[in-house]
Amino acid sequence: MKLYVGGLAAIGIGLGLAGAAVQSAAQPPAAAPAAAAPLAPVQASMRQMGGAQRAFGGELGKEAPDPAALKAAATRLDALAGQLPGWFAAPVSGAPTAGKPEIWSDAKGFQAAADALHVQTTKLAGLADGGDVAALKAQAAAVGGTCKSCHDAYRAPEKK
Repeated sequence: MKLYVGGLAAIGIGLGLAGAAVQSAAQPPAAAPAAAAPLAPVQASMRQMGGAQRAFGGELGKEAPDPAALKAAATRLDALAGQLPGWFAAPVSGAPTAGKPEIWSDAKGFQAAADALHVQTTKLAGLADGGDVAALKAQAAAVGGTCKSCHDAYRAPEKK
């Protein structure tokens, strides 16, 4: 009798699982998530660069900057700057963007501007180890100037 009851229990469990499978198969599939905007990853990456730059500048503006925080922000900024050209590998049509068409029509110039930024951020990351606040401020200004020159050439002005 124990075998028989155990067998019925196993069959009941099996039927219950099968019923659940049939029920879940009968339900319509969940809607696919909406496709991300084509430039969302680029915009997110640029925001990360801006955030790293603001974090560095904010820390540098303190009376006693935290060397570890400076290094972390400078290293993050440098890593992102090294990725920048890949974010603009192919033009995206039909998506609102502040990027000018010159990013792609003057690809060599854009690459040179991105390379110049990476050179400056690499210097900044290297200086962050030394703790020389005056040198860090000068290099942060060089990074900012390099960003501005690229934005002047390859980014449309913000609409007011």
